Amino acid sequence: MLCRFSTFARCCREVQPSSDPLSSKQLESVIQTIVTRKGSSDETRSNSVSSSNSSLSRTSTAKLSPPAKRTILKRTINSNDMEEYTPLTKYNDPIDRVPNVYPELKSVLFSPGVHYMRDPRTKRINFSPSLLNIPHVDNFKFNNVDPFISPSHDTKLLQVANGKNNDDTSDSAIHYYSSTSSLTGILRQFHILLSNNRPLDTSFLSKSFPSITSMSASSKYPVCSVVTPKEKCLGDSSKSIYSIDSDRSADTELILSCLGNVIELMLTKDSETFKKYLKDSKEDPINDDAGSAYHYAKFGKFLMRSQLDAKDVELPGTGVFDLKTRAVCAIRYDISHADFFPTNYEINRTDGLFESFEREIFEMAKIVMFKYGLQARIGNMDGIMVAYHNVKNILGFQYFPLSGIDDIFFGHTDPGDVEVYRSNRRRKGNEADTEKKLVNIVNDIGLHWQNKREALSTLMAKHEFKVSLTILQDVMDKITEKTKDKPFRMILKYLNGDSLYEGSSPRIEVIVNVIDDSTIDRLTVLGDEKLQQDKTELSASQNKAVDDILPSERIKEMSLDRARQKRRFERLNGEIFDRSFPNETFMFQVTCQNLFDGKPCEQKYPTPPLNILDKNSDFKWEVDYSIDEIQDKKYIKDRYFRNISHIAMHSFIGASSGTASSVPPGLEEHYLDRNATFYQNVLRAYSAKAVKRSKLFKNSVFSKGRK
Repeated sequence: MLCRFSTFARCCREVQPSSDPLSSKQLESVIQTIVTRKGSSDETRSNSVSSSNSSLSRTSTAKLSPPAKRTILKRTINSNDMEEYTPLTKYNDPIDRVPNVYPELKSVLFSPGVHYMRDPRTKRINFSPSLLNIPHVDNFKFNNVDPFISPSHDTKLLQVANGKNNDDTSDSAIHYYSSTSSLTGILRQFHILLSNNRPLDTSFLSKSFPSITSMSASSKYPVCSVVTPKEKCLGDSSKSIYSIDSDRSADTELILSCLGNVIELMLTKDSETFKKYLKDSKEDPINDDAGSAYHYAKFGKFLMRSQLDAKDVELPGTGVFDLKTRAVCAIRYDISHADFFPTNYEINRTDGLFESFEREIFEMAKIVMFKYGLQARIGNMDGIMVAYHNVKNILGFQYFPLSGIDDIFFGHTDPGDVEVYRSNRRRKGNEADTEKKLVNIVNDIGLHWQNKREALSTLMAKHEFKVSLTILQDVMDKITEKTKDKPFRMILKYLNGDSLYEGSSPRIEVIVNVIDDSTIDRLTVLGDEKLQQDKTELSASQNKAVDDILPSERIKEMSLDRARQKRRFERLNGEIFDRSFPNETFMFQVTCQNLFDGKPCEQKYPTPPLNILDKNSDFKWEVDYSIDEIQDKKYIKDRYFRNISHIAMHSFIGASSGTASSVPPGLEEHYLDRNATFYQNVLRAYSAKAVKRSKLFKNSVFSKGRK
């Protein structure tokens, strides 16, 4: 009873003052909602604990036998065995077609660190004022922007594949093609497996953050792809060319993608040209028929496409870099609330736990930076420029060279191995030892500004990239042997062992369901509907009337719409399984082991010695891996529906069908608050702080700003 009263008291304290006091009917509704929620929550928690205890009891007494399987491929590869990453210069679009970044942003590329859009102390705007305010999505002419073309609908990709195969019909002819956005989720799963879930090295941040951390749970969620045979391979009519698309019906990154298109144009067009993309302009932008510029690269049987966002001739290599837009954590971690109550969360400091660039870098590294690095590597780019924003305003910029991203994900080593890389550490010893240490300092050079440990990170990243594609290629070959020129949907999931099964080890499981064209169309429709819903929610989150409480009917409808989408997603995936199981449902398992000079690596996180960087080094880094086909149909069914359940929970956050109708008018925020975490409440408090701060200092000499 005391707990229920405390919950009610907290909700009452959080009610924003209004012109009209709450009616007794409204208060009664709130009380009833809280009591119902509390009882339901207690019952759920009790059942969960009971289930957990039962599971614990079962696993503590006897583990289950592993599922029956047979090994279909076992292979050991090293750098000499693998194909090389090869840009296809014959087919690549000219670099001249890649836009230059907005002139004032050039300094960001050549000045490390964060760059404030507006100085928090003086309010001086450091870049063009036209870059400050983000246009509302409802005022943008999306029909004037080149839409994203999925690999399966990209005729140019198929032409490049055929053209390359016409030149080379050997075993390394192209059999699979895809885009960076469709491949990076898959390759991230392989990174986790090959590196044994290596922690991120975040020691470059201040003491407010841990020196090491791990990827977020969402990084290990199942990845869905749709694979479609397009036509027979030139020179070998027994094999087909397949496109690999991301399953958009399960995509969790759609919600801010359309806003990203708007910001990218802001960063590459002059202000007068950009205004023509807005609906309040009577002019349309000039269509030069050039379209987006693409880079094509080949690795073994894979053809990969990368869209090129921006360039600067003074950058190393091709001079091309990627543009990324990053919403602040108050949006990313609280998306359902931000859809209806736009955040005012700001970035006004470089370091610190909140309202800082450090917080955003930390969150970005945990969630999405590995994919950013892969996209830059596939596109042969120098790095990425990030624009931080809170949906309404751009808050700042930062440039990350690809080598710097590599060091975050490959720079951490086991504590026991640290001495191997800290050869310059000061120690007591004789004069000869001291002289050796000093020589090591002089020779500790990687690439210009780097030390050898940082250069090793890039070598490791390139090696793992090639290994991942090699294993994926073998997996795809085994799958297509089973599916026999039929389209299929595959789900990949990394598993770090399993306490229920005896002898289980880290692995990637791949579940394959043969599907038909009508099912592909239904998956596409679901993805399109989800994108449209995301645009609606994004429009709400850009609402500038931040003090107005949105109607409860609108919250109810959007919540119900998410619930309908979730049910349709689950129903369609149930139909996919029913139609393909058991004869056209397959499951494969990938396990691997790193070998150093022919011996199994004893390090927890496989890291070769620094001398591998030497030109004359004969150090061998091999990977021994096997692909097994799972025979246990019951196990396959269980894993399939577990994955679908995880995807549904992650993709349709905020879906609710039974409670949305009970939201009292005027109390919408409490409906959204009922399951808020402590972290979400902290972020909302900082949003409220920003509003209060602007009111307190609106007459300050610094509030007006200077342009």
